[in-house]
Amino acid sequence: MPLAELIFYYLIIFFPFVLLIYLIKITKDEYFKITARENDISIERVMYEIKIPKEVTKTPLAMEMVFSALYNGGGESRPTDVLFKGKRRHYYSLEIVSDGGEIKFYIWTPKALVKVVESAFYAQYPGVQLIEVQDYTKFSAFDEKKDNLFGIEYKLSKEDPYPIKTYRKFGLESVGLKPEEVTDPMSHIIEVLSNIGPGEKVWLQMVIRAHKKDRSKNYGLFDIFKNKKFSEKSDWKDEAKEVIEKIRNVEDAKSTEEVKFKRIDASKESDLINDIIENTSKPGFWAGIRLVYFADKEKFNMANAPALATIFSTLASNELNSIIPARTSGDDTKYLRKLKYKKENFFKEYKRRKFFHYGKIDPHYYTPLMNLSYTEENADGYTYADFVLSTEELATIFHLPTTTIVSPNFQREESAKGSAPANLPI
Repeated sequence: MPLAELIFYYLIIFFPFVLLIYLIKITKDEYFKITARENDISIERVMYEIKIPKEVTKTPLAMEMVFSALYNGGGESRPTDVLFKGKRRHYYSLEIVSDGGEIKFYIWTPKALVKVVESAFYAQYPGVQLIEVQDYTKFSAFDEKKDNLFGIEYKLSKEDPYPIKTYRKFGLESVGLKPEEVTDPMSHIIEVLSNIGPGEKVWLQMVIRAHKKDRSKNYGLFDIFKNKKFSEKSDWKDEAKEVIEKIRNVEDAKSTEEVKFKRIDASKESDLINDIIENTSKPGFWAGIRLVYFADKEKFNMANAPALATIFSTLASNELNSIIPARTSGDDTKYLRKLKYKKENFFKEYKRRKFFHYGKIDPHYYTPLMNLSYTEENADGYTYADFVLSTEELATIFHLPTTTIVSPNFQREESAKGSAPANLPI
């Protein structure tokens, strides 16, 4: 039989099987995507405006306690619920909004967890007010013909276990400090958001959910037989062990290309390792940070972009970690060219608080049954920049600003209208 006929013969035989496998994969991916989306849409959520008291003398440690109280795995119960009902771990969105320089704080939460949120805040900040309001994003629309927008998603400059410069590095680990001794790590963020002009808006969100052993390492064929399993679950504590091992073995490296970091002084090595261990010893949250700045084209000022891109610069450290831009609404990557990803889509994803859901496969819920070729790309071919932050890091980025922060556009409440309900769960 001629070679061409032989090839054609085998193609005819195997083509139906290849097509069947492909169709099963497509159906499976669409099923997981649809069930996750339907489950997420079915969850009722509420928006609270956080009214900042006139006097905030507590350090960000109080907010760290709030995040510790919010750390839970609610929303998922059994693996079958994740696989077939699309259930996912609950997530929150912590947001700071500047409308013409007037700043407000919000938290967006599942309604089922309202009591948890109220208890957490009232326990640490007795003078705070949580006022249920309508979602502010519903009152704004982006018209590409009339408006202009600059959007940013952020990432960490190093591996997740490396901590950013937290409030403890600012000397806020103790209470009773004099005002002149306090440097609030949020002061730069508030100042940048206060400096935008009338008619301009900046929305900053940090979407978070509890991080557990939901990272997956796929095994090759040899490792599958060796370990008798397809993959292994891990968390950022396991990653921290690898990072620390690299730091300790850096002197043994043959060249600087063999490590992802520069050689540090021996005197600082021990402090760095201790910082990593302390950071990962605390509860961790998956976090995605997104910012959008928009206004009509007459008022839009692109000169604001550099300050917004570096809004977390005061939390950076050469030896530790930094929060830097991962992408902007104007990036020209292969995905953006392929999909003609527009500013309007960036705006919509902010309104949806879209980081962990609606994707082709939620990467933090990988199982071999779901997808043997693990990917962090969502259904649109777009990879979201999410990472793990400890409760201490979260509290550094988002807390009730101390009284030392003074801005004409930053309003504080004179006093709470009422005390927290006595029957709140503890």
